[in-house]
Parts: sequence; C-alpha cells; structure tokens
Amino acid sequence: MLHLNAEFSSLIVFIRILCVCLQFRDVKINQVSSIYRNVVQFRNQDFQLSRKCLQLFTRVSEARRLQTLNETMTTMVNLIQR
Repeated sequence: MLHLNAEFSSLIVFIRILCVCLQFRDVKINQVSSIYRNVVQFRNQDFQLSRKCLQLFTRVSEARRLQTLNETMTTMVNLIQR
C-alpha cells in the first residue's frame, strides 16, 4: 500500500509540474521530464525541500506569466541559492 501511495504521489507531482510548464510558449517535453526528475531526486533526499521547490516553481511561474520556462527556471535557481 505504501508503494502505491508513493507512485500516486509521484504522479500528482508530475501532473502539477506539467500543468505549470504547459503555460509557457517555449516548453519542451524533455524540460518537463528533467524538472520532474530533479524534484523526485530532491524528494528522495529531503521531502520538505522538494515540496518547497515545487511551491516556489509554481509561485515564480504564476508571478511571471510572460516569462519563458528557461527564464523561470533561472529565476527559481537564483532564489534557491540565496
């Protein structure tokens, strides 16, 4: 049951990332999968950190609707490194 919950949780994370990424005019599917892999890797190391990253990614993208995905990722990385 625990394994099923983990898979379901991963699917939800992927769908959330996909929904955010699809808002950008420059999105490519390999970028979505790369972001997903990074979030899952964060989660395996630190669940709270991956959750914060996902929230930050969503907030940054919502605040800057006209930015490209690459610009949003750069902004997010800069915010995380502070």
